[in-house]
This record gives sequence, structure tokens and C-alpha cells, in this order.
Amino acid sequence: MLPAAVSAAPVDEWALPLLRAEASAVVGPRWPTAVESDRRFYALFYAALRGGVRLGAAVRMARLAVRAASPQSADWLAYTCYGHPDCEPYQV
Repeated sequence: MLPAAVSAAPVDEWALPLLRAEASAVVGPRWPTAVESDRRFYALFYAALRGGVRLGAAVRMARLAVRAASPQSADWLAYTCYGHPDCEPYQV
């Protein structure tokens, strides 16, 4: 999960440097989001990854859960995946 100060920064300020440093993928919000949305998104996102769901599908599942929980908010649109959607997590 990205710290609030990082997630509040424009996406090119945090995602591009990580990708240039050869990160396989970067997941985070493109604009500041509510703390509750972040908690819901990351809890479901990481649970899906631990369950064997691939990166793109895990992001989609978590985004849809945020949308269902807060239909009046656009937070669910903020969460973005930079990387191949079929990427699988690995230990470092």
C-alpha cells in the first residue's frame, strides 16, 4: 500500500520511477482517495493475490468491491495497475 503522501502525488511522480527501476508492476490510486476505500481496495486486492488471482483480475475485483460499497464515490476509478495484467506475485 502506498503512503498517503505518495498516493496524493501525480501518478508520474511515483509510478514511472518505480517502473523505470524495473518493478514488474505498480498498483495504486491516480488521485487521493478515502481511507475506507483504500482499506477495502487493498484488503481485497491482496487477498485475491494470495488466493492465486492474477494482477489485473485482482485489481478489477477490488475496484468493483469499492464501487459496490461506495456507489456515490468515484474512488473505485482511481485504482490503477501499471504492468501486465497476467503478472503473478513472487517473493523478493
